[in-house]
Amino acid sequence: MRKCLIVLLIGLLSLFMVDKVQAVNTRPVISGNYQQGERIYTEEEGTGDNYLFREGWFKYKQNLSTAHYYYLKVSFAENDYRSRDQYDSLTYDLLGNYTYQLMKPLRLKTEINLRNKRYPLAETKNYQAVGTDLEVSYKFYANQLICSFNAQQEFHQSNDRDNLLTGISVRLNRKMWTGFKVHGIYKLSGTVYYSPNGLQDRVKQSISIGFEYQI
Repeated sequence: MRKCLIVLLIGLLSLFMVDKVQAVNTRPVISGNYQQGERIYTEEEGTGDNYLFREGWFKYKQNLSTAHYYYLKVSFAENDYRSRDQYDSLTYDLLGNYTYQLMKPLRLKTEINLRNKRYPLAETKNYQAVGTDLEVSYKFYANQLICSFNAQQEFHQSNDRDNLLTGISVRLNRKMWTGFKVHGIYKLSGTVYYSPNGLQDRVKQSISIGFEYQI
């Protein structure tokens, strides 16, 4: 819990940093989204796990200056299984984000997330969790190269699920010609569970490429 408080303290202290930048539109922006659908497994995967899902979120965001902003986001996710009702679940999240531009190429992002997940027909699996996220990113060569480091923590009622995730990412942007850009991203992260009786530690890495073309 002490590590969680340290991350939160960093976020709160950054709220009191005073930046001398030009004025910006500080009018709040409200946004939201809702979607529903069905996840259908192939015959090889088995049809017993097919489920309907409903997801939605509502966000309130405000720029405090050109250097920093914050937002609050409420979301829910519901899974309704056709055959295995014991897996039905309903998840609520409350997320708070504060992002501060420490200097032109250096950005600090802090987040805290409160989660409540319920299983109506399997109440022993219900849990509440607190998650924190600290991310530092630095831009090189006129934003063509962006390096990021982040650390996330989760604290559960069941201590055997408490964990720490750390990761790095490198993004390379390249303008090929007028109106056409490409990018590549490499991510590496590892999750460590604090309890010796917890889930197994794991490492994940990925590479992605993409493009943007203005018609």
